[in-house]
Amino acid sequence: MQYEKSCGAVVFINNGGKSEFLIIQQNINIYWGYPKGHMIEGETEEETALREVKEETGLEVDILSGFKHRIEYKPRPDIAKEVIFFLGEAKGKNVVIDKSEIQSYQWVTFEAGLRKVTHEVSKELLKEAYEYIKKL
Repeated sequence: MQYEKSCGAVVFINNGGKSEFLIIQQNINIYWGYPKGHMIEGETEEETALREVKEETGLEVDILSGFKHRIEYKPRPDIAKEVIFFLGEAKGKNVVIDKSEIQSYQWVTFEAGLRKVTHEVSKELLKEAYEYIKKL
């Protein structure tokens, strides 16, 4: 069994008192989710998340302490994958996607995000992130 680990972030911005979330569609599939990618040796989980968000979207984010969400799944029968997600507050809204990895992006409200993200685990992650932000 091969083991892979990726890290990423649910990216949001406070837009006039209302949170908007960044969702992306990767080139390799039609699924909508969040920026993430493989860890590089020597990186911490947070460093990987920050680097991947920057590489895929051009955004700089601040990781909010206290939020960490873990997802495990098997993309293939011989691969076990773990993904660690943080909550990242964007310093701006100007997205510049890496077209070699990302085909599309949208800033969405919480409700629109629930309708748009593809996998149930991504919907649950968005719900947890939204509840966390409401308590700030």
